[in-house]
This record gives sequence, C-alpha cells and structure tokens, in this order.
Amino acid sequence: MEALFEEVGLTQKKGPVCPECSTEIKPGTILCTNCGYNFQTGTKVTTVQRSKKKKDEEPEEVFDNLYLQEAAQNMKRDLEMDARRERAAMPWWVLMSFLIGAITLSIAGVIIVDGKFGEPADANTFIGKVQRWPVATTVGLTALITGVVISLFAQIDLTVFGFKNSVKEGLLCLCLPLIYSVIYGAMNWNRNKAPLKAFGIAIVFVATGIALIIKGGGFGVIGEAFR
Repeated sequence: MEALFEEVGLTQKKGPVCPECSTEIKPGTILCTNCGYNFQTGTKVTTVQRSKKKKDEEPEEVFDNLYLQEAAQNMKRDLEMDARRERAAMPWWVLMSFLIGAITLSIAGVIIVDGKFGEPADANTFIGKVQRWPVATTVGLTALITGVVISLFAQIDLTVFGFKNSVKEGLLCLCLPLIYSVIYGAMNWNRNKAPLKAFGIAIVFVATGIALIIKGGGFGVIGEAFR
C-alpha cells in the first residue's frame, strides 16, 4: 500500500505537521516557516508580502503593522521625490553653456558700447573692425556662438550615454553627430531629455544668430575682420 501511495504522489507524514498548510515541522516549533501560522496564539502571522504589479516595477512591500506600512510608504514617497528632483536638476554643462553665452554677450555689449559711444580703435586693426560691425552682426554672432556651444555640450552628453550602453552606440553618436545622436537620444527619451531639449534651444539660438548676421550685412562683414 505504501508503494502505491508513493506512485500517485501521496506520502505519509512521519512527524508533526502544520494544521494550516500540512507542512512537516519539528517538535516544539512555534511558528510555521511556510505559512506563518503561530501554534501558540492560533493566528497566522504575515510580516511582509511582496507583489509585482508590472514586469518592470519593484516589488511592493505590504506590512500588517499600520505604523510600519505608513513608514514604508513615506520612505518610498521620499525616494520618488528625490528621484524627481534629480531628473529635474539642470546638468552642469547646460549651466556652463549659458555662462559662456552670458560672457560672450557681455563682451559683445562692451564692443558695441565702445564702438558706438566711445572712441573706437584704428579701423585697420582687428578690434577696430569688430567695433565698427553693425549691432545686428555683433548680437547675431553672440547668439550663434551660444547655440554652437550648447549643441556641442549636448552632443558630448549623448555620446557619453551611447558609450555607457555599448561601444557601437557610442561610436555612432561620435561619428554621426546631430544625426544619429539625436535619433538615438529620442529613442531613449526618458534618460536624454536634457540634451534633446538643449538641442532645441541651440537651434533657436543658431537660427536667430544667422538671421541677425544676415540682417547686419552677412557673414562677409565678419570675414572682413580677419583680413
């Protein structure tokens, strides 16, 4: 009979078992490690339950104790707030780009004021030629430089991101700037919002700069200063 029971998967319990889940336990055991049944109090203890809502989400912790549950929820909320602040924080290179733009604009302002209201340098010198540029040319060149600097830092950021994922992606971003790097960044939008938004700002600066330079007489006016 014992052999027949074993064939159909039925085995006889040789020791004490848990009245809740029928798991074999050692004599003198107080708590069933399988289901959490407490033999002294007759209650079922559940410390932590883990359940997954979605494949990519972390397991959710649920405590029987209300105070522990509230503390866990507060901790999770704090971590989420920290993560949001970190994502919302402006990268250092964006601040650096605008700092360079501010410095360039200040220099342009000094050149404009000195050339229009002060005594400009000799017209045959580089400074003298720059001081005699139209205001639109000076401001346009400043905007163009700022846009180029912003796009350069954004490209570096996307290239570094590419190399972190794979050498192939990094090389493609490096060898095909502003083409593959932007497409690759858009495919990973959640992790590349800052550089992609920076590219958008850079396009505005560059377009504005080119328009102002054309209004001031074109790029030939700038080229005259280097002759």
